[in-house]
Amino acid sequence: CRPNMLSAAQMTPVSAAATRAQPSLKQMPVSYSSGVATRPGRALRILCYGDSMTVGFCCGGRAFEPYARALAEWISGLSSTDTPCEVLTCGLSGLRADTMAEGLVSEGLVDVMGFSGKGLARTLEENGPFDLAVIMAGTNDMA
Repeated sequence: CRPNMLSAAQMTPVSAAATRAQPSLKQMPVSYSSGVATRPGRALRILCYGDSMTVGFCCGGRAFEPYARALAEWISGLSSTDTPCEVLTCGLSGLRADTMAEGLVSEGLVDVMGFSGKGLARTLEENGPFDLAVIMAGTNDMA
């Protein structure tokens, strides 16, 4: 496991030497922001919603590396971008696509790690609007 990943047991960086701020994943969605506005306007808002691939489940659940964080950092590194971005993530490990569909308006879907998050429709309504939604589901349907 890399030192900048989140520890499942502590929900803090695996290494105290990790330099990036790590929000807790116990209650989602979680927000990653980047960039500084150089002109008036709102931040680009992106939602990443899905299963364990979205939350970055790795090392047998001992650590997590949400791709939303990397996406926010990548967008802020684009030289042609002067718009800040906010990327929210809600990744629920072990949930199948049908479970996500059944829980669209749920206040508290709970995954196999005990993390909780809102259903997709509720997230869109309560945390939106978003300029883009990336939805990843079906990984757990293969089992």
